[in-house]
Amino acid sequence: MAEPVQEEIIEFYRSGQHADAFVMQLDLEGGRLRRHEGMALQRLKTATGKNRVPLFACGVYQPLKGRLHASSEPVAELGCSYSEAILKLKDLREAADAPALTAYFADRLSKVLLKLLARGDFGTLRPVYVSPLPGAETGALPYGLSRVVESACALAGADFTYRPLVYRGAGVPSAHLTEAKREPATQVNSLMPLRDPAVRNRYVVLVDDVVSSGYTLRAAGELMNLYNEASARGLALAKTAATVRDQSGAEVL
Repeated sequence: MAEPVQEEIIEFYRSGQHADAFVMQLDLEGGRLRRHEGMALQRLKTATGKNRVPLFACGVYQPLKGRLHASSEPVAELGCSYSEAILKLKDLREAADAPALTAYFADRLSKVLLKLLARGDFGTLRPVYVSPLPGAETGALPYGLSRVVESACALAGADFTYRPLVYRGAGVPSAHLTEAKREPATQVNSLMPLRDPAVRNRYVVLVDDVVSSGYTLRAAGELMNLYNEASARGLALAKTAATVRDQSGAEVL
């Protein structure tokens, strides 16, 4: 269980007051966090650092350009392509808007989590904690992704526990919402891991909607490993197509 002050920070974050939570966390443990940010950045800059946070994906995302979406994996139950479904999830604000959408991705995510469990990627300690990543533009947890991750954990069973563990004080500045937002320094400095004794020495799966360069997931994973002494894995609902700009090396399951 987190300490009382940490519990207050968690509640601030989950209620949407992520900027206030970020400041409180910095006031509480700013020195320790900054030291770990420096260490995480050094790890990300080394070739071996990429191997510390393995990345996986549930499918492939083809960025919209001409009619490329039409050529990606069709999803019959949603009446659109997998890439289009990803975009719809990004825009989701209310569960009632698209229950089939969240159900589809929750089922797909739960199956990948169980596949990783079955092949031994999560060792023997249980539960495995699963956390969505905050959005780069707003700094808040994306509504659609959060609902998908929470539902996927329920579907996957008692071996998995939904727990938001990473947040941002604010969104990445608009000037960086291009390739620059994927730079290691930008990601490490904008992410805030929540210190939670419950996840120490446990496996933590960090879930994002799309992985391109892998910097976001790996930066969050390195911070989680250092800050919570956990063993992080990165999992995206989709990786960008190899013919576009995929640099993550994420394994599609």
